[in-house]
Amino acid sequence: ARVHDLNEALTGAGRRAARGLLSNYPLLGLAPVAEFAAGAGVSAATVVRFVAQLGFKSYPDFQRALREELEALKAGR
Repeated sequence: ARVHDLNEALTGAGRRAARGLLSNYPLLGLAPVAEFAAGAGVSAATVVRFVAQLGFKSYPDFQRALREELEALKAGR
């Protein structure tokens, strides 16, 4: 939901990062920054800026939130 809410505020590269993440969610976000960047066709710096625009202090914080989301989904089964 955060990605969709932010879409209009993103640069072209930020939108590519968002599309990459959404097309391979959440696996691309759980990969190292360099792999996320390569998978989305953007630079590592773009990925870090994108994650900051989503409201995370760091890439590890972003990944922690993804893991917590997965755990919550698994627990809700």
